[in-house]
Parts: sequence; C-alpha cells; structure tokens
Amino acid sequence: MTNTKICMANNCERTIYAKALCRKHYMRQLKHGDYNIVLSPGREVGQIFEEPWVRFFRKIHFEGDCWIWTGTKNTSGHGRFSYKGKLGIAARFSYEYFVEPLENGLLALHKEICGNPSCVKPSHLYAGTHKDNVRDRIEWGATAQYGALTGERHGMAKLDEAAIFAIKQMREEGLGPAEISNIFSVGPKQIYYICSGRSWRHLK
Repeated sequence: MTNTKICMANNCERTIYAKALCRKHYMRQLKHGDYNIVLSPGREVGQIFEEPWVRFFRKIHFEGDCWIWTGTKNTSGHGRFSYKGKLGIAARFSYEYFVEPLENGLLALHKEICGNPSCVKPSHLYAGTHKDNVRDRIEWGATAQYGALTGERHGMAKLDEAAIFAIKQMREEGLGPAEISNIFSVGPKQIYYICSGRSWRHLK
C-alpha cells in the first residue's frame, strides 16, 4: 500500500500539491508569505480570527537585543508580513502597530544601534524617507562604495550590488521609477530594467 504524503501545514490532512503543501496552503504561501495564516471570519468555514500580533510573534527569534524575522523575506533581507489583506514589510508593521502610523512616503528604517534588515524590534526602528535610507547606508558603510552614487563621483549609471538591492527595496515599498532614478542619478528606464530583471539578472 502506497503511503500518501500529507500537507505539512498545521492540522491539514490534504495531499501534497507542491513544496510539501496542499494546493490551498501552497496558494496561501504564495499570496501571504505564510501558509499557516488564519483568515478573517467568514473567509473560510471553520477558521478562527487571530490577532495580527500573534501571527507576527510566531515569526520572531529573539537574538541578543534584536527581534529577528524568521518568516518570508525579500531580496534585501527584510521580512514580509501580511496585514489587512496586503503583503508588506514586517518592520513597517512592527513600527505602525507598536509605535505609531507612518505617513505617506515614510519607511520604517533601522537605527544605527541595529542595522540588521531582518530585525523588527520597534525600538530599533525610526520613521524616515527613502533618502534617509540611502544616507544611512553611506554613513554606516553598509554598502560598498556607496558614495559613488552622489555628487561628482556618481558616474553614469555606475551602480554596485548594494545599490541594486536598495532600488528593489524602494520599488517594493511603492516608490516610483522616476523618484528612484532621481535618488540614484540614473534614468527611469534603467530602474525599470533592474526591477523587472532585464538587467543585473544574477541578483535575485
């Protein structure tokens, strides 16, 4: 008798569809970044509503003074978390939920005491702009040769790998190609090629 492989999601007895998950939980993983996410009442029969902070803390590993995100991450190492039907940045949720809402155009950035993109501890975050984000990377030496992006040294479209990751992060946060191109002194078309994978393909 052949053993049927069962989905690894909590309390699920459906057969595997892909990635050790049944179709339902596989689609949840793709959409929300968490296959065990519990949806709001009425979304699925038998589901119980769960406070977002409960799901949030399930994905945290306490390491030293940091709260390290263990869930899904983007290419820059920042955690991703689903809240109110939208998949966003975990650090942003942490800041807005435990500190205060962020105004349009502001990000949840890491203070110098931390600088770990995977950390989501509220006291390690502050509200800043995309330009603040680039400035922090320059001042802390978090990006190799980042100074080449500003002033006389910026060159014509000379971007390093750290800059590419920063550009992709900004795009995920909702900043448009034109705004990003102004920060990095390159054309909007180049930003589009980077974010669509047509250039710098070896970076994922």
